Amino acid sequence: MDAKHGIGINEKMPWSIKEEMQLFTQTTKGHSLLFGRKTFDGIGRLLKNRKHYVVTHNSSYHKEGVEIIDDLDLFLKKNQASEEVIFISGGASIYKQAFPYIKEAYISILNTSYPCDTFFPEMNWDDFECDYSQTFETFTHYHYRRIK
Repeated sequence: MDAKHGIGINEKMPWSIKEEMQLFTQTTKGHSLLFGRKTFDGIGRLLKNRKHYVVTHNSSYHKEGVEIIDDLDLFLKKNQASEEVIFISGGASIYKQAFPYIKEAYISILNTSYPCDTFFPEMNWDDFECDYSQTFETFTHYHYRRIK
């Protein structure tokens, strides 16, 4: 997210920071990604070496290589005890709905802000603590772990 918690504009990410994208790739490689349909369509392609879930209520939506989820809450409940690592990858509504289920959070916060029309939702982080942070030239990356 940017310095003002912005995460998108016109259903796309308003920045492209190579170092942050490399970190995302390194962190999520070999795992699963969960997107809302608009976020996934904004990316426009499958990301290599990852399983893709897309949340949509549109029963005719189909993309090759994507597993469709029509009930996010049920999906998250069923996968709470799973060994599968699933990264919640946006958008704002998906983050908000998934928040009660997450065990860890990897968050990058940019040093600057961009024009945005979509923002990371307000969350109560009282049940989490920051394990570590790493500062890069244009952003800081944080890892939070649920403690309660």
